[in-house]
Amino acid sequence: MTGSTLVIALAFVTGANATYATEDRTDPLPGWVWAVWVPSWAWGTGLGPILTFLLLSFPEGRLPSPRWRPVAIASAVVMGGVLTIVGVANPEAELVLIDRGGARSVHGVSSPGS
Repeated sequence: MTGSTLVIALAFVTGANATYATEDRTDPLPGWVWAVWVPSWAWGTGLGPILTFLLLSFPEGRLPSPRWRPVAIASAVVMGGVLTIVGVANPEAELVLIDRGGARSVHGVSSPGS
């Protein structure tokens, strides 16, 4: 759960950095593409395990019985697959920056590393 919390913190920090790097500028600051790309997948990486495994381990902090272990493994595999598809497999996806003024698209940008 600590790792998920750190990923959510990363999403907050990079989202704020992306807003600062692109807001009211004719030429965005260096690294702004990464700053926009990271929160696009970091929210799912952080919230997915918290919501899934919190429900699976409620109320005692462990799975109700060993029969639930395949459910936990399957949910981890599904989350990993979905996050891989969202974060890496679609490099031409349109990035969206959410700031205080609402959502705005960053057109013509591909994911970093592509």
